[in-house]
Amino acid sequence: MRYRPQFVFPPPPPGWIDEEFVYVFDAQNTPALAQGLLPGDLFQNIQLPLETDAEYRVRSIELITSPASGTYGIRFRDAFGTLMSANGAFVLSDVYARAGAAQVPLEPQEVSPPGSRLQADITRFT
Repeated sequence: MRYRPQFVFPPPPPGWIDEEFVYVFDAQNTPALAQGLLPGDLFQNIQLPLETDAEYRVRSIELITSPASGTYGIRFRDAFGTLMSANGAFVLSDVYARAGAAQVPLEPQEVSPPGSRLQADITRFT
């Protein structure tokens, strides 16, 4: 059996190159994130627009939050509206922030067409 490291992605198609690109969504560029969440609140379909010049391959997610701000549940939808978590479950913010805001890899990667949008739902548990 051949060794296959976890989270290895295939090379880009012939004539294409991979370039690292990081999107940052915060209260400054995504107004829905500026609203305060109380325990039990749910904000759905927060639009996260992507650039229009090339497809985007979502390979990991990083969430920066403070444990003092409470525990949140987050779920993402890809560019086609498909939930990216099993059974549409909310993933606890602690999972994303466990190792000092380490990136959580996605496998397989999510391919988003140019100019598409990801969506996020956020709820606050505590």
